[in-house]
Amino acid sequence: MPKYWMINDRSQGGVGPDVNTDGVTYWVSDKQPLTDINNWRKVTAANFQKLLVAAADNFPAHDPAENEKQSHVTILVHGFNNKFTSFDWLVERQQATVSNPAKACKAKVSLIAHSMGNYVVQKAMAAAWTRKNQPLLVSLINQLLMVAADVDGDLFDMGAPDNNDGNAVANLTYRITALYSGRSGLSHRPPLADPSSPTDNVWDVDCSSFFNPSVQDIHGAYFLTDGTLNLMRYVLRGLDRGVLETLGYTKGTAWP
Repeated sequence: MPKYWMINDRSQGGVGPDVNTDGVTYWVSDKQPLTDINNWRKVTAANFQKLLVAAADNFPAHDPAENEKQSHVTILVHGFNNKFTSFDWLVERQQATVSNPAKACKAKVSLIAHSMGNYVVQKAMAAAWTRKNQPLLVSLINQLLMVAADVDGDLFDMGAPDNNDGNAVANLTYRITALYSGRSGLSHRPPLADPSSPTDNVWDVDCSSFFNPSVQDIHGAYFLTDGTLNLMRYVLRGLDRGVLETLGYTKGTAWP
């Protein structure tokens, strides 16, 4: 069973500089390094979905109370895709679970979105939520990690221009964690979790203390720094935000 899955929208066999005009392609891999396209095997969309579902079905079943033991399918979004049908499919899976709990998937689906990938997720989830008549009590995403999010800082604030999108993301997600840095030079993009916001499943972490003063590109350093990678792992495990703060996982020592 493949360990890694990739949906690719790049030209020239998956490594080109442009968007593939024929649409996205689907790939699986068990080999490292994953940055080498030759270590990936191209599959059809139907086979990709079949393999992914089969992998999730092989996960051991745990009681919902054993949150940390439950296996994850974690998705990293880092580019544009103009077709949001995969989110529709996930919503349909969740609605089927509500109708028949015996068919519940054994895997939680979590999402890591970086930079403009967050805007893609925002619009995709808003489209799926609208097309499915704004379903309630449907947790499409378990943990959403918004890393250096290139979205409006008031996305989750009531009355904001994009708040309808924010409502969609918040309603379809169990918990949203935004990682940002006040040192990234993006002072116009404030934290996503306003203390006065009524959205109680959104919180954020200022990761400035994890990055050495010598780090030049903080925008991408989240994936190259042990402290932030460790924080992401614990967030994906479902540790409560209070526990993360108490154990010191939200603070680094590299910068005052």
